[in-house]
Amino acid sequence: MLDWTQLLMPILGVAGAIGAGVSTRFVNEGERAIKIRFGRALREKNGNPRVVEPGWNWVLPGVHKLRKIHGMITSIPLPLREIIFKDGLVYFVNATLEYTIPETPTDLYDALVKTPDVKEMLILNGPTIVYKVLTGLDSHELIDNKDQINAILRKKMQKRAKKWGILITDFSIGECKPTDQTTRLIQTPATVKARTQALMDAAAMLGFKSVQDMPIPLASVLLESPFMAVESTQPAAASGNPAHPEGTNGKVVNLRSADTG
Repeated sequence: MLDWTQLLMPILGVAGAIGAGVSTRFVNEGERAIKIRFGRALREKNGNPRVVEPGWNWVLPGVHKLRKIHGMITSIPLPLREIIFKDGLVYFVNATLEYTIPETPTDLYDALVKTPDVKEMLILNGPTIVYKVLTGLDSHELIDNKDQINAILRKKMQKRAKKWGILITDFSIGECKPTDQTTRLIQTPATVKARTQALMDAAAMLGFKSVQDMPIPLASVLLESPFMAVESTQPAAASGNPAHPEGTNGKVVNLRSADTG
């Protein structure tokens, strides 16, 4: 007579072993995931990758893997680096990059399966794009056309990021700090212009119609004299008038000492 108990015991044993090995993974609200089985993404009948919706999902260790990512906008700060502009001035420039992963099955597949680490790819490529764009510009263009430059950065980054399933939402230049040498260079023209204006004022006070009417030796001595120094040597941009740095109005300091000395 057939003993059904002997037949059911192995079956129940196998089912129990399988059940003991099954685990669950939870996909949070705002996250999307793709389930991998034996190294391949599960797909719908139309061939698109199957997107796992938020909630509990069964996975079998050694068989399934669940790769998930949140759909929020992520911000990546790109550190300061030296940029040499076309005009030869050197600035330390940093930037901020923001991205998200669209919810389309193809983009999720590209970001979660085809790309090893989307954030790492952006960190590696972002500074390179900043460098290539800015080194083709004069330094003043960064200030005058910052919005347009940010748009160019975003467009170029998106062109690369598309194959990684990434949508670039923002790419903006942040701090732009001149090196010590650049600071000295950009201050020099303002100082020269301020001294020139002070010399013109001195010529008028000494009775000359113009600087050209002054004897060249006298003009040279006055121009280089410490008595011709203006009260401020800040860059001309501080006041918007290159000939009149803020706080001086181009007036000579201690001119009477230079006249009597």
